[in-house]
Amino acid sequence: MFLPKPMFFINKQIKILEKKRKELKDELQELAWLHEKNCQSQKESFVTALKSMKSSVKFAVKTSRKGHQAEVVATKKQIIKALTDRKSEKT
Repeated sequence: MFLPKPMFFINKQIKILEKKRKELKDELQELAWLHEKNCQSQKESFVTALKSMKSSVKFAVKTSRKGHQAEVVATKKQIIKALTDRKSEKT
């Protein structure tokens, strides 16, 4: 089928634009996937850090409630060490 020159030019431009549209769409989908993967990884890190923090707080509260002031002072080094160990675990 013979197309006049202007129609041939327009059809060629349409094909070029469609190809570019597909490339941009694919690139956007890949970026969205990478962003979602990054967000999921951050979420997992935050959940782990939160669990560790809650555990540390429970440990400190439990230790402080166990006994009177003398026992708390006696176990202060143990509390500090346990909290420091938990902090270093998450880094």
